[in-house]
Order: sequence, then C-alpha cells, then structure tokens
Amino acid sequence: MPPHSLPAAELASKELAQRARAFFAEPRPDLGEALRVLAQPYIGNFQIDRGIVVASDGAATGEFCGVVHAAPPSSNARIPIDAVAAVIDAYETLTPSVLEEAYRRAANVKGLARMPGAAEGADESSPEMTAVIIVARDSAMTLDDVAEVMTRLNDNSPSHAWPDMVAVLSKGFVHYATRLPGDDACGDFFLPPNSRMPGAAPPLYITKNMLAAGDHTFNKVMAFVLARLRILDPAAPLLRHDFLQAGLPRLGVSTNSYQFDLSLCLRRLTDGDLAKQYMPGESFDIVVAPGKTLGSIQFQAWQDGGVFVIRGVFPLELFLIFLRLQVPSLQPDDLRFIRRGEIQVSNVLPITAGDFAQTLRLAQSRMSGMSIRKSERKIVIQKLADEGTSSPFAARLMLGILKIRDIAAPGAETERFDKAYDPAITAVITARDTANDVPSVWRSHAAKIASGEIVEVHGSHIHITEKSIERQLKRDVEGFINASARALKQGMQHLAGVLKRDIGFLFKKENAYRDGIARLRATDPLLADYLAQARGWSERLLLVRNQELEHGHGVTIRIVYRVNGGRVAADEPIVGGVPLEDFVTQNLDRLLCFVEDVTVHCLQLALGPGLAITEVALQERSIEAPERFRLTIATGGRAPWRILPHRKRFEET
Repeated sequence: MPPHSLPAAELASKELAQRARAFFAEPRPDLGEALRVLAQPYIGNFQIDRGIVVASDGAATGEFCGVVHAAPPSSNARIPIDAVAAVIDAYETLTPSVLEEAYRRAANVKGLARMPGAAEGADESSPEMTAVIIVARDSAMTLDDVAEVMTRLNDNSPSHAWPDMVAVLSKGFVHYATRLPGDDACGDFFLPPNSRMPGAAPPLYITKNMLAAGDHTFNKVMAFVLARLRILDPAAPLLRHDFLQAGLPRLGVSTNSYQFDLSLCLRRLTDGDLAKQYMPGESFDIVVAPGKTLGSIQFQAWQDGGVFVIRGVFPLELFLIFLRLQVPSLQPDDLRFIRRGEIQVSNVLPITAGDFAQTLRLAQSRMSGMSIRKSERKIVIQKLADEGTSSPFAARLMLGILKIRDIAAPGAETERFDKAYDPAITAVITARDTANDVPSVWRSHAAKIASGEIVEVHGSHIHITEKSIERQLKRDVEGFINASARALKQGMQHLAGVLKRDIGFLFKKENAYRDGIARLRATDPLLADYLAQARGWSERLLLVRNQELEHGHGVTIRIVYRVNGGRVAADEPIVGGVPLEDFVTQNLDRLLCFVEDVTVHCLQLALGPGLAITEVALQERSIEAPERFRLTIATGGRAPWRILPHRKRFEET
C-alpha cells in the first residue's frame, strides 16, 4: 500500500469511529454480526467469521462471534487454531459473572494445541500467539471495577490464559502495556503463549492500564487485530494499525504492574516492589581512562532472579560472557538482552547479587585498561516523620498527592510542583507536631490537678507543686499559629499559583476578598464555594496571629485554678475565643483538609484529557496505604471527585 500521511491517518481513525458510533448507537439483535461487518473491510485477505476454534488434537472451543483467521472456514465453521490470529468474544452487558465466563473462554482458546513444533520458541511477537479481545456493548461496572475484577481473576490464573483486552464500546478499554527499567516509553503488549520463549524471561514491566477512548474504543480493538495480523503475515496489504489510534487519548491509568518470573509467568508486583523501582540502587562506573567513563552497571533483583542494567555505551555482551563463566549453567539463549537508547537490560536470569559481584570482579581481572568503581554519586534520603504510609496523614498528604503529581505535573512541572509543595507540607508537619503536643501537656496537667497529685491547699491559698506549664503552652500554641499561617499564606497560596489558581484574595481584607471570590466564581465556582467557607476559620486564625503575635505580646495563656467542693480544678485557657484544645485541634483539622482538598482540586484541573480523580470510600482504603484519592478515567470510570465545602474531620473524609 502507498504510504499514508498524517491527515490520512486521522481520516481513517475518524471514519472508523463514526461508523462504529452509527453501528452501536442503537441496540442490534446481533452484536457479533455488527462487529464482523465493521471489521471485515480492515483485515484485507483475512476473514472474520462466527465459528468454533479447533486444535490439532481435535479439542474444540465453544462458538465465538468473531474469529479472525487466514484460512476459509469449513462448512461447519470449524476453524483450525493454526490459522487463527485473534478471537473477539462479544457480550451485550459486562458483569462480574460475565467477565469470569469470558476469562474461562479465553483460557480455553489460548490453551488449544497447535501443530507439533509450531509453538516452539513462541513469544509475545510470535505468529503462533492467539490474541483474545473481550468486547461488550455496555457494562454494569465502571472500568475501574472491570480492572479490579481482572486483577482478581489474573491472580488466580496463569498469565498465558488471560485475555489481551477488555473493551466496553463508547467508554474505553483495559489492556496491557510494557516498558523497560529506567525507560518511561510504553508500548502495547500481547500476552505470550504457554510455551518456552528462546532464552530467559524478558526484563519488562507489564502494566494493566485503562483508557477512556469513548467512540474510538472500537478503533483500539481493530488496531490490536491489525497488529496481530501484521505479525502473522508481515507482507499482508493492511492499513497500519497506528493509523486507527489517531484521536485516542495519550494518557491512561495504570492499575497493576507485573513482571515475568523465571518460569515465564507474569507475577503482580506488591506496593513495596513498586516503591523499590524508585529507590536508588548500588551502581558501578565503567572507567576506561582517567576521566573517561563509558557507563554504569548495576544489579536489579527481579522476582525469583535478577537482571544486569547498563546505562551508557559500554557493551553489555562483555559482562554476560563473564557471567556465564561464573554461572556455567546459563545457556547461550539466556544471554540475550534489550537495548533502547543508552539503556541495556539483560534477560531475567537465575542469578543473585553475589553472582553479579563475582562477575564484576572477574571482568575487572580479565580486561586490561578498564576499571570498575563504585559510583560516588550521592543521593540523600531523609526521614520526614516517625510514621509510614499506613498513617492516613502520610498516605494522603505525601504518597497520594505525589502519585497524582506524577501524572498531572510531568517532566519539568514536577520540579516546580515539588519546590512549591515542600514548604507547604513542611509547615503543615510543624503545625501538626506542635498541635499534637498541646492536648497531651494540658490533659496531663489537668488530670494531676483533679487528682490532687500536684496540689496543696492552705486555707484560701492554692499551691501548685509542679512547674508552670503556661510558658510551654504559649510556646507550642504560638509555634502552631505561625506554622499554620506559613502553610496557608505562603505555602498554599504559592502552590495554587504554580497550579494556575490565584487564591491570594482569601487572606486579604474584605473588599479585596469579595472582588477575588467573585472573579474566581466566574471560572471555578466549586473552588470559590470551598474558599468562601474556609474564609471563616482561616480569617479567625490569622487574626489571632496578626493581633497577638505580630502586633501584641504573644498569645496570652492563663490557667485559672479554683476550689470546688474541697477539690481543686483547672480551667482550660481560652485562645481566640475558644478553649485551648479546641483551638489547636479544630484549626489543625481545617488546615489538613484545606491542603489536601485544594491541592488535589488544582491537580485535577491540570490532568490531561480523559483522566480524572476519584475518591476512595473510607471502608475501601488499603490498610497499608489508606490513600483517599486515585486516578480514574473521565468516561466509563468511577465518578470524578468534586471539591465541596464541608466540616468533616480529616479522618472522616
């Protein structure tokens, strides 16, 4: 076929999307027939038929509505598995039970035996692979729910039996993508068959992604089919599969990550495994002359094995030769690797960090003119708090927000966000620490007074035998007020500005505030309503700071002791017109909610098309990391979160 220009690609994609919309806009008696009629013009000399897939040993599947194959069907529509490139399994409405049945049918067709020797050495790019795509006209589940059911089903079945894609027409799809360690570039991925690939397992991260494709959902289905056909017959006169993807959103939501183990099965990564990807590992510089470094090499643990990773131009092949001397059981096919740019990654090998260290020593002793030195690059990792991500505070205001930041503020924007968020969250941590000290100090003192432990009464005189806590409370309350003001006026005002929202009017006098809130209401009424409620508590807090700290002599802390029925009681000091403990706990609670709500709202506005943020119900949050928010897709996903005024406690939201 003649080469196509970009406008031709956009035209082809738009044309298919329009045809699909017309076909699926109203219920049809046979969804399978509609799929076949739509698909046939795009698959050239291949055929798409309703039929049963038959194995070389005579085993057969149930009937599928769309079997894409190279050979004409027999009279009874029994299609040999060796001629099949892809299978489309169609349903009117997707439910958990329907998806479970579709998984069973996918495993059935993927498990069929091919002609002897046909599958030997098959991998994810092999002609012997059969892709299975589940298509539904509608779904009783959101795509988030579909992805969660898939996670459960994946955990209970081998990866070679999983369907390659689940698509809900007019909403979107869930499929798999792949990337190399150290590389951000992703590509679509077909799940490999149940056969031994040449050599060891590939060093790939496989992610299960969902994407809001809307009317272009069927475009992705056909793009997958065309990619599979191109592998089956590279010379076939077919439209390029990427032409049909013009107009699809570029960003999706990753729901799970997987790695191959040594048995060629995909295993889901835990949250801890995922976190290790971002932690710096020990690396070694490859130096060939003074001042000339050709790259660095490091070992990365990988499921039940490990991989060599080189960054730079030094050839990985040399280290793999020395590795085989160290581990003689390795076969030549095991020593394959993937190169992308200046990143080289070996296959997943049955090796340990000890094997890696021995290989470096062997290479150092055998190659003259080259030295291997432990990298002197330093990365400082500093502890911020005595709590991990199991704490709602850490999970929500640090881990959760930074995860969303990675998508909403990529590249250079990440650094701008971090520079603005760091002083805000640092001030919040300071405010929280001092606020948490105040109640414990006050309650301990009041309890000792009530019990008489530190009280002596001599007539009308009350003698407190413990050192006064007023100075300590004054210091803590003033520290809390100052830190809270920094978090609000400097931290959040600057952060919102970086995220293209001006909230500075919130901290100004009444006329300026009214003008600012009116301007904001014209462009962002939800945030305007939220800030209108926040005006009350934030203004009172800042008033105390301005009047008593900046223009007064500091916060006045006075504990009044009185005798009541022969016992001494301590009256709680009043700050800002309310009891001391209420002042710090209520304002801290409002501050935490404000920082989280406003930051997430601004990040949501910065998300690319097709993405949104949804709120996880309290009872559904993970114990290990009870994050409040997560990414979803704008069409077909869970309901997007909206910022609304509220008076709930931080722990209740």
